Amino acid sequence: MKYMNKVKFLLFTICTLAAFTSCDDKRVSQGREAYMRFYKNYLPNPNSLKVKKETYTIGDKNEVKWILNIQTDNIYGEPSDVQDSFITTGNRVFKINDMVIYDDGKMNRIY
Repeated sequence: MKYMNKVKFLLFTICTLAAFTSCDDKRVSQGREAYMRFYKNYLPNPNSLKVKKETYTIGDKNEVKWILNIQTDNIYGEPSDVQDSFITTGNRVFKINDMVIYDDGKMNRIY
């Protein structure tokens, strides 16, 4: 009986730790949604997108700085490896590859 209580406690502890450690920071999850929206709207074939490596740094305020290594099909349908850097604020893209852009949530204006 004591053995079963220990097993239950151990399983509860593992599940609790997994639940808390797998949660992303809100700024990170919103930033990820923002750069995926950017790719969806501007890649020739957005369905071919594969994020090979993603690194990020949380900065001041809501800024998250991203470096992404992706693979996607180019306009000729050939796979191409690309490295992009983003700065997101909340769920908006602010910069991509040092180019300031304006993201109104629909990504229809870039400056």
